[in-house]
Amino acid sequence: MKVRRRNAFTLTELIVVIAITALLAALLLVGVQSAREAVRRTYCSSNLKQIGLALQNYQATYKCLPAGATPTVGICPLVGILPYIEQQAVYETIDFSETHIPRLLTAIETKIPTYRCPSAVNQESPRTDYGFNRGTTITQDRNSPWFVEERKWPRISDFHRGSSQTALMAEICERLPGVKKGQFVFQSRVQIDTLVDQANFVERCESLPFSFQSIIDNGHLWIGGAAANYYHISTPNRRSCSNANLTQKSICTSTSMHVSGVNLLYADGHIEFMNDSVDSEFWISLGSR
Repeated sequence: MKVRRRNAFTLTELIVVIAITALLAALLLVGVQSAREAVRRTYCSSNLKQIGLALQNYQATYKCLPAGATPTVGICPLVGILPYIEQQAVYETIDFSETHIPRLLTAIETKIPTYRCPSAVNQESPRTDYGFNRGTTITQDRNSPWFVEERKWPRISDFHRGSSQTALMAEICERLPGVKKGQFVFQSRVQIDTLVDQANFVERCESLPFSFQSIIDNGHLWIGGAAANYYHISTPNRRSCSNANLTQKSICTSTSMHVSGVNLLYADGHIEFMNDSVDSEFWISLGSR
């Protein structure tokens, strides 16, 4: 008897081969994406490190940090350190006598790569993905290391807890539909005068159902001080709540496009990746001067 030799796969074998190939390709894709995100997170940390060094150099020159805001223009400290991150040309386009940010068109429309995290969306936007620590309270008693309300020029020596235990900056990602879990929620005006009022507001914010959230583009222009900030009230990547659009009475949390946390800059210049599950009391302790 002649034995008929088979020269091809059966349908079942072909399906199994395709399934195994697809599984391996999926695993490889996940690995590649994880590796790319790890690289982006490293670059993001490096950017924040450069900002920290620029702040240190600014203090060495002027014996203080750049002001949280100026009496004439609501610009943030990122403006003052431009010469220290090789952006002298952009710095020279700014007229500090102007009283309205929209008139500073050249600077506003300039993208500063050091101020953008590679993991963030909309990379061509002239924004910042790094915000300033505004403290642990939205009551009248402020304890931010940046003296925003007082409009003073802060010094690291003013930080009574020590520079290695005081947060200066952390990540704040641009809020766009579908890209981040802990978005802003609009709420009606709430009077917040005491820490009890603040605690109630935080509890209400956290208890809102996920479906209730309203996606907002918060607009972190690197030149403007109003939106480029966050509070050490809720831990990283938790929901933020807008108190009738009052920036100084809203809960703005530190957020990022990284998988499980945010990069944090301390006053002594070192960087730490802070996990979403960080102890809330420890996180709050880092926020005051």
